[in-house]
Amino acid sequence: MGTCGYLIIPRHKEESTPSSSEVTSSKNQRKIGEKLVVLFSKEIGQGIDGTVVYEGTYDGRPVAVKRILQSHATLIAPEIKNLVASDHGPNIVRYHGNENDRNFIYLALERCDCNLYDLIRLYSTYSNQNESISIYLEKLKNVLRDVKLWEGNIDRPSPLLLKLMSDIVSGLFALHKLNIVHRDLKPQNILIIKESSTLCAKLSDMGISKHLSGFENHYMAGCLPLLPAHD
Repeated sequence: MGTCGYLIIPRHKEESTPSSSEVTSSKNQRKIGEKLVVLFSKEIGQGIDGTVVYEGTYDGRPVAVKRILQSHATLIAPEIKNLVASDHGPNIVRYHGNENDRNFIYLALERCDCNLYDLIRLYSTYSNQNESISIYLEKLKNVLRDVKLWEGNIDRPSPLLLKLMSDIVSGLFALHKLNIVHRDLKPQNILIIKESSTLCAKLSDMGISKHLSGFENHYMAGCLPLLPAHD
């Protein structure tokens, strides 16, 4: 159950997020369970099948809250399982926990600044120079500041771009070690977070990821396992 590359709204250090003790249930925000607060007035993006992502907090920590219909509970179970299994990978978006109400399941995920698609639109030499930049992208540029993806006027990736590529490969390697196949890798599902003086890429949206059995793992690797002979 992918989110079709939902838009990531950049974090702003000057904006404070209310703590759980300060939040009361209202049309714009609601506390769900013991730890989760969802800010319904701050939508990050939308996906398929009614999935919506909001800003929020989980145990006081800023998070992205992925809200999924309860009718998709059986479909979301594998995503949660794979998120838990891969939670310690530095290049995979962290899973903090989940809560439920009568109609929805809420996943609390690591909050990032943007996705790779947005980064390319802003800083790649191949972006359309005549393309109008939205208010969102202008704000994002203020958050990320000077980012260099290419060296000079030649088609040579900058050290930062090489690092981001390495982050993506590291994330995939971590998943594959766990026999998990992402199955929906695209720029919109690679999230970017600013860490100190650099950027870090993290794989996100495990909605259609799959954990392979031993047989499937051999088959996908191109090795046909030995089968018992039949008389």
